[in-house]
Amino acid sequence: MTSYFGYDVQFIMNITDIDDKIIKRARQRHLLAKYLESNKETPSVEKIVEDVVAALENFRNKYESEVDVDKKKMYETS
Repeated sequence: MTSYFGYDVQFIMNITDIDDKIIKRARQRHLLAKYLESNKETPSVEKIVEDVVAALENFRNKYESEVDVDKKKMYETS
């Protein structure tokens, strides 16, 4: 398109469908039910926040240890 119309074109890959696949798979595997079962009683807000913080720390460690610039860019949000 750049040569024909004279427009500057930036090619972008859409990877958002991965989220939909992950959500669908989590529902199929009943992950929330398993999470609640592993905590026997209804988990407190504090317990849920602790689990979320632990997951985010794990993600941050993976992000910081990634050396491939392209892969690291995939983790970033705009």
